[in-house]
Amino acid sequence: MRIILTFLVVAFFQGGFSRESKLSTVSEQRGDLVEYAIISPEEGSSHLLVFLHGGGGERGLHEFDDDWCGYWLEKGYSIGLISLPGFGKSSGKKDMCGPRSMEALQIAIDEMKKEVGAKDFGIIGTGQGALAGLLLASKRSDIRCVVAANGVYNFLRHIHSDCPLIKGMINQNYEVLLNDNESLRIRSPMFQAYTIEAPLFLLHREKNSWVSICEVEDFAELMTSLGIECNLSILKLEPGRHARKIGDDEILSEVSIWVDSHMNQ
Repeated sequence: MRIILTFLVVAFFQGGFSRESKLSTVSEQRGDLVEYAIISPEEGSSHLLVFLHGGGGERGLHEFDDDWCGYWLEKGYSIGLISLPGFGKSSGKKDMCGPRSMEALQIAIDEMKKEVGAKDFGIIGTGQGALAGLLLASKRSDIRCVVAANGVYNFLRHIHSDCPLIKGMINQNYEVLLNDNESLRIRSPMFQAYTIEAPLFLLHREKNSWVSICEVEDFAELMTSLGIECNLSILKLEPGRHARKIGDDEILSEVSIWVDSHMNQ
């Protein structure tokens, strides 16, 4: 049985709204907790957008800045933020969207839906959060749309000694069985595609040295062949941009109208 613990309040009032962090029990046996936060317009909103962070920092849900949150808040959305295990105040080891992370995300999302009265929700994820969003879409039928920026689509393409993605996971002590193909398949949207129902919008940077354009294109082609709406935008590597990062401004310019149309905003 899940228990909601006493609120861990880290409220502040930047940008005209407060961000309140809460902890929920994932496993009483292991003592695992997941941190999440909800920001809603003053008048409230049952249109819920969940943002999932990447693996570049340790702050979890606090990686999302006030400008980003404020943009969607002004459009009338309730915003859900979650710290993946091993990030922020979520406990447990980082496992690159393995079973422990997916369990924590599902619990936090169910709690957020209940709090704002949402029947369904949308997801915008970056990096590791993009991967998590796609895997969630393979497990749930209440997702209206998923935006995935700079995600991974097939880990089996990365099992070689000089792969920078795998080296990064090893250096950051991710708990993943890299010699177990089944462990990698359950983390690969390519192998979970047949149960995905939500419309997708994929964003990827050209010259990304960790995930090739070919890997993303193969996934997009598979989803389209299965009759699922799947948009793909390959962004140029312009001066001042990072090959493995996509800026908030780029995401907004590509997907803002698309998200609104699928969220009925």
